[in-house]
Amino acid sequence: MPVVPPLPSSPSTDGRAPSVHPRTAPEETGFDVTLSRVGAHTDVDRMWPGLLRRVGNTCLDSWGMGGVRDDFGLLLSELATNGFRHGGGPTVRVRVWRTGHRVGIEVGGGTPRTPFAAPAPASPLAEGGRGLHLVGAFADAWGVTPDGTTTWCLLPDHPQGGADRP
Repeated sequence: MPVVPPLPSSPSTDGRAPSVHPRTAPEETGFDVTLSRVGAHTDVDRMWPGLLRRVGNTCLDSWGMGGVRDDFGLLLSELATNGFRHGGGPTVRVRVWRTGHRVGIEVGGGTPRTPFAAPAPASPLAEGGRGLHLVGAFADAWGVTPDGTTTWCLLPDHPQGGADRP
């Protein structure tokens, strides 16, 4: 079993993601896909997060990790949406894997733009601005690769629950 080094579990105080990336070889790959962008966050681009959730849920079920479907679906959707919305490259790469007792998600938007958690939305009805706050709240650990092109997170293989959850 690969050794998972300790990772930060929340963004730094300035809202930027930690830049540490898990240094483990995947024990089992769920999927690794590169999707071509259609345009500037088009309807076609918007359908990918839902499709990726369905494929990811199949992976979770095959690994006996169906209990984390809700958290996994939320984080995969947030990261994939951010990849399409904020990444500037011609493709978005999405990778899901299992290692030890964790599930990993990576999404690369193709450009070295270090994501940051925006200040809380001004209105509870705002459509954006919560994504990385949710990733920080639900993931065991998250961060950005040193080159700034990929955002990743790790989830335990069981639901976390608890009073500190949103």
